[in-house]
Amino acid sequence: MAVTTRDKHGTLTKRRKAEGPQLDRRSARYFAIVAGTWSRGFPTRREAESAEREMQSRSESGVNLAAGSMSLAEFLRSVWLAAHVAKVQRGQLKAGSAAHYTLMAEKYVIPTLGDKRLRDLQPAHLRELYASLGTRLAPKSVRNVHVALSNALSLAVSDGYIARNVAKAREVAPTARSREMQVWTPEQIRAFLTFVADDRLYALWRLAATTGMRRGEMMGLHWAAVDLDAARLRVDGALVVTPARELIFETPKTERSRRTVDLDAVTVEALRAHRKHQAAERLASLGAWPADGSEAGLVFTDEVGRPIHPAWVTRRFIALSESAGLTRIRLHDLRHSVATLLLRAGTPVHVVSQRLGHATSSITLDVYAHALDDQRSGAADAIAAAIDN
Repeated sequence: MAVTTRDKHGTLTKRRKAEGPQLDRRSARYFAIVAGTWSRGFPTRREAESAEREMQSRSESGVNLAAGSMSLAEFLRSVWLAAHVAKVQRGQLKAGSAAHYTLMAEKYVIPTLGDKRLRDLQPAHLRELYASLGTRLAPKSVRNVHVALSNALSLAVSDGYIARNVAKAREVAPTARSREMQVWTPEQIRAFLTFVADDRLYALWRLAATTGMRRGEMMGLHWAAVDLDAARLRVDGALVVTPARELIFETPKTERSRRTVDLDAVTVEALRAHRKHQAAERLASLGAWPADGSEAGLVFTDEVGRPIHPAWVTRRFIALSESAGLTRIRLHDLRHSVATLLLRAGTPVHVVSQRLGHATSSITLDVYAHALDDQRSGAADAIAAAIDN
């Protein structure tokens, strides 16, 4: 039987004495060797022979066995995420999307599976990852991690790093059960707006509570896109955080996201007061205000005209809502609250969809079907009344 040896550092040598798996006497494990690439160790020769046949088959199908020894963390960072950065630079991908993929990899996948070699990944590893994430993330968020990881492994397959995408194996994908949506009632929204009436960013909170705009859309809103006399504004961009943690402005991902939003009279007055206060801050800054921070500058800035980081806005909202003694919700849940209130008030779905900037009205129906439940019971009576009367 062929026997492997170790050098003075205790490392297995790659000199082969015979065909077939090699036995390392120190570890008492067998290693398959194909195309100069060594497998992991196996307790029996039969298991090593099975691995050798599999490696040989993969090698003959064009898989780069040596590349498969790369760790998942190394592949995600140097290949998959690098590809996204290149797409951003070519204008083929939004920086916000690249930042989302970076978050999925760095925060959720790499800490648990980063040390695994690509070729050693098994469906069980992914199931364990999703089960662990399920204890602290919503089902939809876990599903998003799975989709990102499956996308990365598909690239690994197409580039010849591995032969199959284990994320596509049966019973691996987590179930994306919709979590119970957290929304505020009209009374809670009114209580919050009353509590923050004197806050410097009152106009921002009012805008979020009445328009359902996304956080990035509000933080990227410029005065040039706001027509207070006509009581409307134009959503044509957003402030996003790049993978390098830089703040940049991006155009909307879809044409439906680029939209006009009508404003109520109270919100218009709140924005007028905010603009007046901002002008006073600009004068008090003694030249510190950015040169482009004039009438066409950002609607919402810090005290010296700089963009406000979206994450800070979220933390501020949570702190204010807790101080007001209200049920804790996310800033994004104000968007859900607006949609729910509009639908329950009988606003047509396509109007709500346009106001929110959804790609299609079907998305609005899928997300907010719960808001229409209380209208279904009256459907039979409504049609009967229309006919019988």
